[in-house]
Amino acid sequence: MFNNLCGSYLQFTFTCFTFLGLYGYSYLISDWPYLFSLYGMVMMSFFLFQIASATANQIKNKQTSLVVVDIETPRPTLILLVVGHRENPEYWKSCLENIPVSTLDFVYIVIDGLEKEDEPMFDEAMRWKEKNNNHEDRIRIYKVSHRGKRGVMAYGFQKIRYDHFHIAENWIDVAVSDSDTILDPKALIELQRCLRSDSRNGCVTGTLGIFNQETLLARLVNWRYNFAFNIERASASYFGCMTCCSGPLSMYRLNILTDLVLQRFVTQSICGVKCEPGDDRHLTNLVMAQGWKSKHTNLAFALTESPETLMRYILQQLRWNRSFYRELKWQIACMRSQSFYLTFLCVYELFFPGFVLCWTLRVLFTSNPNLLLELILVSLGVVVLRNICLSFYFWNCTLFYGLCYYILYIFILLPLKIFALFTVLNNSWVTPSRNKIFPWKLSWDACLALFTIASWDVCLLYGVVKIILAKFL
Repeated sequence: MFNNLCGSYLQFTFTCFTFLGLYGYSYLISDWPYLFSLYGMVMMSFFLFQIASATANQIKNKQTSLVVVDIETPRPTLILLVVGHRENPEYWKSCLENIPVSTLDFVYIVIDGLEKEDEPMFDEAMRWKEKNNNHEDRIRIYKVSHRGKRGVMAYGFQKIRYDHFHIAENWIDVAVSDSDTILDPKALIELQRCLRSDSRNGCVTGTLGIFNQETLLARLVNWRYNFAFNIERASASYFGCMTCCSGPLSMYRLNILTDLVLQRFVTQSICGVKCEPGDDRHLTNLVMAQGWKSKHTNLAFALTESPETLMRYILQQLRWNRSFYRELKWQIACMRSQSFYLTFLCVYELFFPGFVLCWTLRVLFTSNPNLLLELILVSLGVVVLRNICLSFYFWNCTLFYGLCYYILYIFILLPLKIFALFTVLNNSWVTPSRNKIFPWKLSWDACLALFTIASWDVCLLYGVVKIILAKFL
């Protein structure tokens, strides 16, 4: 175990120095934007490689689905675990009504909380159970004292193990979903087909879309999900090291989730600070650390809610970015038992924001108007080129949303990632309820995040104005 961990850190360190060397060499010898540098060529090649491997993963999923349909008789026990806490009533009702009970062996619903505010969710679940009286013996509904999402998930897994002790654990697959998720009727069947397509697969996730696309932001998030799942995660899935089985749509072999694994899942901490957010990413890492593969299938689909206001979106991204940095320790521990692709992907995601930050500051404060113009033109060229490739891949026009996301990344997400890195020990859930957010209800943490973003944007504006004045005065 010690040798494997040392090997993982050596592999990670070597890859980090390789990235830094490529970037530093390109930074020193070239005044051209990074697209034309050695580092830039590696990144463009990586993007094309992602598309190729994602395509290969989708072809493999399609072939697997066709084969498993013919030979899978009987299939392993399929159980759905739905966890929730004080959900929007409309979202909760839609979630329940779209559970494909007839295709499942059992449905477990666990509501986090015993207070008065938690009763409406429980009552709605009981009404839904009464409507499905033909399947009433397969539906189990529980309320537990407030344990947080991790505690509720662990309770659900342990309850399933206890209730079905007479079934071999390696013959039980547990799907996990959230209380704001709308499942496609075939989603869980496709997840199980993917999971059971290889004896080395330990967990699997599907593709998420957005059901509330009334705003431009929500449509932009839907576009981002499309790219994140069908390119980024599908590419990693081809090598069996997909880094996050999403909370709204994932599945695990029950025999992998031992009492020890669940104990580590619930009690995760960093520098003495207990972790609550990032449950889906951490559980995936715990599975991969045992040598199991994590997969993605584009044939399993579900819809989830997206923040409709920019403030809620910022807070959501802050929570996710902190989770990414917190998980680095556990992700590194997985590297020796997984494909080298996991190491490359981890280092890339870690350094990319910093590289963009350094290059932007260099351009803005060298008082070189030509360099600024080159940066803007080449950056837009990269966005256009990438989205032309994606348009052919998805067979729809993604250029507009690609440009919007580029602007969002530079002005908001980039400084937010840096802020998340320096406040990684803040373990608050951050994202508030779905009620309308008023500025005076924001926490100090959220206010500091907004201040960081505003300071970065002022810095950008100052640099641009300085270059323009130097050009014309």
